[in-house]
Parts: sequence; structure tokens; C-alpha cells
Amino acid sequence: MRNIRLSLAALAALSSILVLGCGSSGRPLIPHVQRGVKVSGVVRYLSGQPADRVKVETDTGATTFTDWSGHYAIAVAVRGDSITVRAEDGYDGGVYAETHWGSVRVLVGDRGATADIVLDHAEII
Repeated sequence: MRNIRLSLAALAALSSILVLGCGSSGRPLIPHVQRGVKVSGVVRYLSGQPADRVKVETDTGATTFTDWSGHYAIAVAVRGDSITVRAEDGYDGGVYAETHWGSVRVLVGDRGATADIVLDHAEII
């Protein structure tokens, strides 16, 4: 019984060291995992026409596609930093002589961000 009590006391001590750390800062050693925030917007061609079925990706690796009206929403775990959001057409199964793309740099706050993108670059395939 004494061994069990000692084991429980040691486990409690180790747990508090893990959570509070050995130093005097009082900050936990276990990192706080941030939940994602939403970056959303509309992707359009230079003509103003909404770009449907366009691939949208961030430099954090998150990817999605626009709907028929050019709208997209994507979750990112970055807050308080800026990210690049890039959009490129050519993913709807059609035949293309050139693809169009555009990008924007946006600051992501605690409530996310809005990033409207114009496909203002063209590349011949």
C-alpha cells in the first residue's frame, strides 16, 4: 500500500513539472494548440467574372476549391501572421490553352481574414 501511495505522489509531482515546467516562469511546457480560423473570399477573372472550380491554396498547405460563384473558405491554424493565398484555374476537366492564376498576401487575425483574388497572370500550357 505504501508503494502505491509513493507511486501516486511521484506521478503527481511529475505531472506538475510537465505542466508548469522546472523554471519559475509559470508557463506550461505543453504547447497550446490553436484551432483554425477561416480565410475566405471570392476569386474572379480580370473581366470580373467569378472563377468556379478554381484551386485555392495557402503557403501553409491548406487547399480547397471555389464554388460556382467563385467563393471559397479555407481553415488555417495561423493567427497574427500573414500568409499567401494563391488561386489557379485549370482543374475543371476542360481543355486549356493557358491557365490563369493570382495571389494575395493577407494578415490573419483571431477572426480570420478576407482574401479576394483576381486571376491576373496567365501561363501558356
